[in-house]
Amino acid sequence: MNWQLVPQFAITGLLVGGPIALNALGLVLIFKSSYIFNFAQGQMLLIGTLITWWLSVEIGLPLWLAALLALAASALLGLAIERMGLSRTFGRLFGLLMLADRPLSLDEMVERLDVSKASVSTNARACEELGLARRVGVRGDRKDYYEIAPRAFEHVAVYEPEPAWIHIAVRAKQDQTVRLPRIGEVLQLEAGDELRTELSCKYTLESFGALLPGTGLLLDRWDTDARQDFALALLRRTGAAIEPEEGRA
Repeated sequence: MNWQLVPQFAITGLLVGGPIALNALGLVLIFKSSYIFNFAQGQMLLIGTLITWWLSVEIGLPLWLAALLALAASALLGLAIERMGLSRTFGRLFGLLMLADRPLSLDEMVERLDVSKASVSTNARACEELGLARRVGVRGDRKDYYEIAPRAFEHVAVYEPEPAWIHIAVRAKQDQTVRLPRIGEVLQLEAGDELRTELSCKYTLESFGALLPGTGLLLDRWDTDARQDFALALLRRTGAAIEPEEGRA
């Protein structure tokens, strides 16, 4: 065995396995906290890759500099999404309630999260309005206590052949009121009502090719797996297109 190659293999393993492990960890954390599979996880990971490619290939920057700038851009994008969505304190508070074995008061959450009482109170009310937590009372104590609400939604995913997409939604398991304070909406849901969260479109060679006219792109390769359930499309700006075997993307 050539021991000089061990450090090289170790570094290569970390570079290849690290992003996969982080992506898998993100999927697990999101599912455990919301019971929803976040199919956008891979898309967010791809953004940094595309930025690196654009800076390196199109702009001509050195690869190391392109990677650093892509990392900074991805971090800024994450902060922007956080600002437009729910705060970090909201996520920490929700995770704390999930792991707690009993209802927690505002004072207990302030002590454990090390944030202001105003922030804990605001985010606890947001959890309650979204149906993720509920306020309960403890006999002999006038304080407000919070605990995770009974699981109010279930995740559903249905493939619709005619439009060729997967309809992904959350379905209410009970009658409930859902408040969305940021947009000023109040939804009255009955058991069985669904809220669509994503449409995952599927393409065949023909339907994908029909989208290309007028884009300035030509299909160069269309590689499929053995069962032709998945495909990888390679596009280029100029040149004649190659007719690949049929499959589904």
